[in-house]
Amino acid sequence: MSAFLAPIHFWMYDKILIAQELTFKLEEKFLNKEEREEVESLFPGLYSKDLEEVIDQSNIHGWLHTAVSNVEIRFAYIVKTLLDRGISLEEIKKVAFEYGKSFPEQEVSSLKDAYELLMDILLDGLPCDVSISVTREEENELEFILYNDIHKQYFNEFNLEVSLYHEIREAFVNGIFERYSLKYKNISDSNKLITR
Repeated sequence: MSAFLAPIHFWMYDKILIAQELTFKLEEKFLNKEEREEVESLFPGLYSKDLEEVIDQSNIHGWLHTAVSNVEIRFAYIVKTLLDRGISLEEIKKVAFEYGKSFPEQEVSSLKDAYELLMDILLDGLPCDVSISVTREEENELEFILYNDIHKQYFNEFNLEVSLYHEIREAFVNGIFERYSLKYKNISDSNKLITR
């Protein structure tokens, strides 16, 4: 546990804000103002880009853990709400894909670069919560595995299969990867593949 803010905390906060923004994009697209206000009252968002303004510096790890949980539960709630209203998974994935396309271009010249970019963007809990590793790396394919899927508990809370989360995330990542002529595929909820 850290007693002061370090680069890893800012890195985590950026990932939290990226995940939260996807939820906000879905809310903006499919909910009216009153509905968005109701969601905000249930699951308050983070609105400062400056971590030092919002974090409890006496409990850095605990604060970040709570922030991850809040972002994850709000996302699961929104997906459940939209599906219950008859919004299709394809419509949700389209919003995720478009959000992915909005990311600024990065230096990606290899599949390993693409993997590292994902590690800087995707929220899979705190580093102590999850283990992700590359299991296969070839010229045109890189496979990695997510050993501890934190998303499952939040989706299960709303009687949703975690595979829905991974389908939406696949669309989001493919939006990011479109400019690099790369593809991201869920082999399973835990196994992922990046291809040229």
